[in-house]
Amino acid sequence: DELTFSNEHTFAAVGSEGTLRGLLSIYNYRPTRVGLDDLIDKKLARSIERMHEKAEWIEDEVMGLEGSERPLRVNLLCNRMHFRDHFGKLKSEHEDHPDWNFVQFSAVVSRDDNGVITESLYPERFSVEYLRAKESRIGRRAFRIEQENSPTDIESRIYHEELLRHF
Repeated sequence: DELTFSNEHTFAAVGSEGTLRGLLSIYNYRPTRVGLDDLIDKKLARSIERMHEKAEWIEDEVMGLEGSERPLRVNLLCNRMHFRDHFGKLKSEHEDHPDWNFVQFSAVVSRDDNGVITESLYPERFSVEYLRAKESRIGRRAFRIEQENSPTDIESRIYHEELLRHF
């Protein structure tokens, strides 16, 4: 799928893990912008191996597109589904690189000492009351993923299932 605008900019859509190499033939230039949106879903987040494969695809297939004539800017848009997801892996490996910039947003700006939401990032769209109700409805773990981009590290949770005794 390809769309060319009047200013000769071309937008091409490629599925996740598809090849981007054929795009180099468009106007004999390498891409200067790449947008990656929601590469991981909840099912994929259950496999550390598959998430790391996704990060490797970004590094090999996407970052390999940069040409000498113009720098490549990549925007990775996603909800963090797992603390070891592709975003986390790429951030841990490239955080200090001058050409990489990582920005992570949370709908929640602040909480009080009891953990109650007190401020919203975007109150015109998501009021504090809306966020509190949603957290109550879907649960803390799902809320951290969907609204705060901060998935819980299962290894560091307060309790460990193997320590629970059932009666």
